[in-house]
Amino acid sequence: MESSSPPGMSAEQMENILWFFRTEDPSAWNYSILVLSIIGLLIGLFILVRNTMVNRARKRTQQYKAAELDMVPGAETKQAFIKLNEDDGQLKQDLALNTRPEPGDIMVQWQSGTVTSLYKGPAEEDV
Repeated sequence: MESSSPPGMSAEQMENILWFFRTEDPSAWNYSILVLSIIGLLIGLFILVRNTMVNRARKRTQQYKAAELDMVPGAETKQAFIKLNEDDGQLKQDLALNTRPEPGDIMVQWQSGTVTSLYKGPAEEDV
């Protein structure tokens, strides 16, 4: 066997190299990779299903909290309707004259058709 080994290498080293670079049936390695990939797939599916269930539960909880807030008296939204008396005719005329909107003005059109400014504060030039 000494004659078949390359020069400068003993028979024992040659056996170690042949064992290290062996070419046998790789089915054991293939099966182990297959099992590891299936385990990874199952763990991924478990995390996906768990996350979906938690998000659904969180959504239901938020809906129940919103429903509870709706049941609390006084938590209703305020209606933006103001009943104008006939004495407010001058106010309607003043608002109709000031039709040029300024930046930051919020104009509200009521069901009666009148358009009013939401905030009636002093103009910026006056401040």
